[in-house]
Amino acid sequence: MDRKTRVIYGIIAAVSISVLVIVLTVIRSGGIRYRSSFTATMMVTTNTSKTMKLSFSTFRGTKVGTLRNKSDAEVQLRFKGKLESGTLSVYYDCDGSKKKLFDLHAGEQVDSVGARIPKGKVTIIVETDGKCEEGKIEVSIE
Repeated sequence: MDRKTRVIYGIIAAVSISVLVIVLTVIRSGGIRYRSSFTATMMVTTNTSKTMKLSFSTFRGTKVGTLRNKSDAEVQLRFKGKLESGTLSVYYDCDGSKKKLFDLHAGEQVDSVGARIPKGKVTIIVETDGKCEEGKIEVSIE
């Protein structure tokens, strides 16, 4: 085997290993299902295993957080929010399907208890319909 062939085989092997590492990482992490992608000003976020809080002056896009029910029993999601202008929706996913938790429109406030969540991870997804201003969102496990 000449030098040129060895170099080509080396490149092919390196690329194959890189692709394998990426595929295994995605499989091990459960896949890339939801991704945050947004523009915002004066945004403050907090995300613990029990609470996701989001406050902003302006926000457009999608913000994703994760909560975890460590209890063996089902728990409820408590949600609060207010919004000065714009429209946004908050969803949750604990079983592989995205379900709406609540909508928030300009001038509205909400403070309620919603979905029952089994033990495990729950993904919270906040999506805007255009630009939103002066908002606060809080979703927690109760």
